[in-house]
Amino acid sequence: YYLGSKVVRLVRAKQAPKRKSSLDTLIEVVQKELLRVNEQANAISPTKLQT
Repeated sequence: YYLGSKVVRLVRAKQAPKRKSSLDTLIEVVQKELLRVNEQANAISPTKLQT
């Protein structure tokens, strides 16, 4: 996941002059959704994610 965010950052850096692409927007939405799901899972069972 860490590597993935690095790649996204590199891609964003290269695309900086351009307007935000729909793919960028999609990636952001998916990442936010994943974070939300992770937080919910964490609230339900904190021990599961620590292993």
